[in-house]
Amino acid sequence: MLSRIKKQYEKVITRLLKLEDQPRISPNTISLLGFLVAILASLLIYYHFIIVAVLSILLSGFLDSIDGIVARKAGLESKFGAFLDSVLDRYSDAVIIFSMVVSNLCSAWIGLFAIIGFLMMSYMRARGEALGASSAGAGIMERAERLLALSLILIASSIASDPRTVCDICMLVLTVLVHASCIQRFIHIQKQLRETNAG
Repeated sequence: MLSRIKKQYEKVITRLLKLEDQPRISPNTISLLGFLVAILASLLIYYHFIIVAVLSILLSGFLDSIDGIVARKAGLESKFGAFLDSVLDRYSDAVIIFSMVVSNLCSAWIGLFAIIGFLMMSYMRARGEALGASSAGAGIMERAERLLALSLILIASSIASDPRTVCDICMLVLTVLVHASCIQRFIHIQKQLRETNAG
C-alpha cells in the first residue's frame, strides 16, 4: 500500500539527504545499521522500554527504506547489496517478533504464525522475481506496513491494563492480514506467470 507513494518519497529523501552528490556512507552500511537498530529494538522490547523500542523500529524501517535509494542515486546498486538487504530484513523482522514472545508480550504460537507469514511474503516476492514476475504493490501488508503495525501494537500493549491480551489479539489480526497478503501476492504472481507461459 505505502509502496504507491514510493516515487514521491524517493524524491523527498533524495532532496533531504542530497543524494545527487556521492554519499558519505555506502548502502550496504546503511542496511547493516538498520539491522543493528532492529536488534537494539528487540532488546528494548525484552526489557520493556516500549516507546524507545518503537522509535528504534521506525528508525530501522527508515534506514531500510533509504539504502536502496542511496544505491540507485549513487550508482552503487549490486546483486550482493540487494541480497544483503533482503537477508538482514528477514532477520530484523524475526528478532523483533521473537523478542515480543520471550518478553511474554505475545503468545509463542501467534509469534510463530506471524514469523511464517512475514517470511513467506518476502520469499514469494524473491521467488517470483527470480521467475520474471514482479510483486511490487501486491498485498496489503508489505514490509513498511508490517513494521508500522508492529509499532502500533507495541504502543497499544504498553498502555493497556492487560498487555498480553491486547498484544495477542492485535498480533493475531496482523498475522491474518499478512497471510491474506500472501494469498494476494500468490494470485498476483500466478497470473503473471500464466501470462508469460501463454505468450
